Amino acid sequence: MPESTLRRSWIVAALFLPAPLLAQTIPPRPSHSFVVSGYGTAGWLKTQGLPNGSFASLNPVLLFRMTDKIFAEAELEFGFEDGGTATGLEYATVHYLANDYLTVSAGKFLVPFGVFSQRLHPSWINRFNSMPPFYGHRGGIPGVDPLLPVIGDIGAMVSTVAPLGGVGRSLTFSGYVTNGPRVSEHDMGRERPDFAFGAFSGDNNNAKMVGGRVGLVLAPGFELDLSALRSKWGEGEMTPNLGTSLFLTGYNVAAEYRPVAALELRTEWMWLRTGVEHMDTTTSTSEIETQPQFGGYAQAALRQGAWEPVLRLGLVNINQAEENERLTQYGVGLNYWLSPSVAVMAAFELNRDHFNNGADMPNNRFLIHWAFGF
Repeated sequence: MPESTLRRSWIVAALFLPAPLLAQTIPPRPSHSFVVSGYGTAGWLKTQGLPNGSFASLNPVLLFRMTDKIFAEAELEFGFEDGGTATGLEYATVHYLANDYLTVSAGKFLVPFGVFSQRLHPSWINRFNSMPPFYGHRGGIPGVDPLLPVIGDIGAMVSTVAPLGGVGRSLTFSGYVTNGPRVSEHDMGRERPDFAFGAFSGDNNNAKMVGGRVGLVLAPGFELDLSALRSKWGEGEMTPNLGTSLFLTGYNVAAEYRPVAALELRTEWMWLRTGVEHMDTTTSTSEIETQPQFGGYAQAALRQGAWEPVLRLGLVNINQAEENERLTQYGVGLNYWLSPSVAVMAAFELNRDHFNNGADMPNNRFLIHWAFGF
């Protein structure tokens, strides 16, 4: 294996694997290390009723090792948007390995709410070549309001690992405090605001988002994760709050099961409770209501040599209190792996739109892309 590949593997391991295992596998190395990793995508998309189009993106990941206990990572985003090049910072985080079982992190990081947004969203790791419909990252379904974006927020996080006996068997915990969601002023009057996380260096209220994830890892075949978050959003003196705090509460359960090495089964489901203001135009009064939302997906992928068929069922219910406020997705895909980190992926989504808002869009889609990790 080339020296550069070995070095990158050491740093990635230092950032993401349990420390007791690292102590046995990482050989002595220089006191400073720098590696560029990342992933990219180039493809074509056709949505029913809309023009077809090509897309491309590149996400370099910068990995730094300053000392045996201090590491840093950052992911940049480059893509095309509205006829120009869009750039962004997915995350930029410093990690301190306090001991074999405790890591303290600070900066902008992918929030451990569920597992997809933090671990699986890179195009070559995600076995289906679009996001689950309840996430609103690039490639979202036209006309569908997602429940949450892939959350990258600014704050601090503590992560622990408690071995349970046996290689890879552990109980994990991550807890964090971040700025929380912010809604732009022009979006304040919407019934269901689009939340942005980490879009600004500051917050527009004094409340912070707090949350955590507990995971049971029984390697190599099973993992179960439970997550929760709680925050307030908006400014008390601005519409729609009118002096009353609005809240966002979320719960998530995710599981992965590999009965054999070639078969991957995974699922993730999300429940949200969002405080929204309902205006009575006849009396010019308002009241705060709790809007329940729900969504998730289940997915199966079976690797057969270089070929990998994938099936996915997805659901978005943007308001459980109302009928016909959901989207159901049936997806089928086929991947061909040119190398362990390079694949050509094709998929068809049958998106059954049951929204009753008078502005439904035909949104069945065909996607094909080349995804690579480096």
